[in-house]
Amino acid sequence: GGEEFALLLAGASEQSAVAAAERLRHSVSAVSLDDIGTVTISVGVAACPAQADAERALYAAADAALYRAKSLGRDRSVLAPPLTHP
Repeated sequence: GGEEFALLLAGASEQSAVAAAERLRHSVSAVSLDDIGTVTISVGVAACPAQADAERALYAAADAALYRAKSLGRDRSVLAPPLTHP
């Protein structure tokens, strides 16, 4: 369970997007909520043009990276693989 959202970092490089994802992940897990405790997040990161060449492809690459993060055990950031052209 959980919610999904997208954060668009216009002009951000692949490295700065991963760094921002990690800052967000650490900030969220640093807060303890009443009646819940610690919350963690998984983050999928993708950048144009490294992982996608169009808007829909960018969201699809980030979504696939998110599910990869979840499958690797959650509470992590995963960068989508580089875009390959046939």
